[in-house]
Amino acid sequence: MIIRTILSLILLTMNTCSIMAMDIYNGKNRSLNVHEIINGDPKVDIITAINDNDVRFIGYYRGRYLVIPGVNDFAKLYMNKYGIKFIIDASSYLDPDPEAEINKKLYYYVNKYNMLLLEHINKK
Repeated sequence: MIIRTILSLILLTMNTCSIMAMDIYNGKNRSLNVHEIINGDPKVDIITAINDNDVRFIGYYRGRYLVIPGVNDFAKLYMNKYGIKFIIDASSYLDPDPEAEINKKLYYYVNKYNMLLLEHINKK
């Protein structure tokens, strides 16, 4: 448990997206990319993930900061138990303007997906 926590924190503090693609939690290592997200439907994708027993939240890096929309106190409450699926190329595609269309689409999808996942977890 301590090793998992330490390794998770190391991954959270690194800002190299290729390393972020490896998720040490639950032995799952599939990451996401921006094009999958902006062309996806969070309502459909969350059902698929839950059916595959993949209850990891989605996160991405904006510069040096990890963003996990839709979840308050993620590190404290959910990181160790559920883990993170990283969007590996988010920094390359995000526009410096927070109002840019791609930023809005990415945020909307991840926020909706994470909120639906949180609802599922809280029903258990």
